[in-house]
Amino acid sequence: MMINESMALAAYEAGNLDESVIPTGDYDRILSDPAFDSHRIFKPFNLRTETLMYNIHLAPTDDLRVRQALTLALDRDKITAAVKSGEPARFYLNPLVNGAPSVEKFAEKAAVYNPEAAKALISSYCEEKGIQPQDLTITYSFSISDLHRIRAEVIAAMWHETLGVQVELVSSEWTVFSQKRKEGLQNVYRTAWIQDYLDANNFTADVFLCPGGYYQESSDWPTIGCVDYEQADPLYSEYAELVTAAALNRARRVKSTLCGFRRHSYQSHGALNPVQLE
Repeated sequence: MMINESMALAAYEAGNLDESVIPTGDYDRILSDPAFDSHRIFKPFNLRTETLMYNIHLAPTDDLRVRQALTLALDRDKITAAVKSGEPARFYLNPLVNGAPSVEKFAEKAAVYNPEAAKALISSYCEEKGIQPQDLTITYSFSISDLHRIRAEVIAAMWHETLGVQVELVSSEWTVFSQKRKEGLQNVYRTAWIQDYLDANNFTADVFLCPGGYYQESSDWPTIGCVDYEQADPLYSEYAELVTAAALNRARRVKSTLCGFRRHSYQSHGALNPVQLE
């Protein structure tokens, strides 16, 4: 069962729940209250990349210029600071996994914030259509969560201030959202990719690069015919260039979702990989 983060915190504070994450909206309150000092733990959940999924079958996101403009108008540093979680995603793949491209090696392919280029693209689209940016409405759909709501509000403000477009936010419970997303009635959907294991291929090499692809026995992975780690970075960077565009922030989960509560004196979980706690 999926439970709303705010409901979980309320249940914890009422003594009805042993553990809860800290919702983004309550982060400052909890960290400033000394009563919670002995309760807080840091617990890594997963390696997740938060992304936006653009609907290419619905105007105006059916036009490449609009999708590029929306992406270039994203200031990932501000988004990450607002949600108090993770770090800006310059590539789709998490930098903690083997073979993931790094900004140091592939800076020219990393996601960037370029508001001037974004404005030029949206202007080009509007001139062709004989409209003004304020005539465009972008609908952004996400499942109910304090974290998703704050992220959506920050992104909507960026798009409105940078591009001049109108943004309509649509939120729903997860069960409704997951079904409505299939109908394709909104321009933008919040989504994420949780990487399954600590290698950059995460089934992409299994499917596309290794002999036998998906049908290779899992017990053989990744030793039979797969690309070795020394050759991986250049190949993954080429793949990353195709899928990085809408990546927002990586969930190394260094703040609100790492910082949870435990009412009893259980041993804290440690990270499988080092994380940078801010």
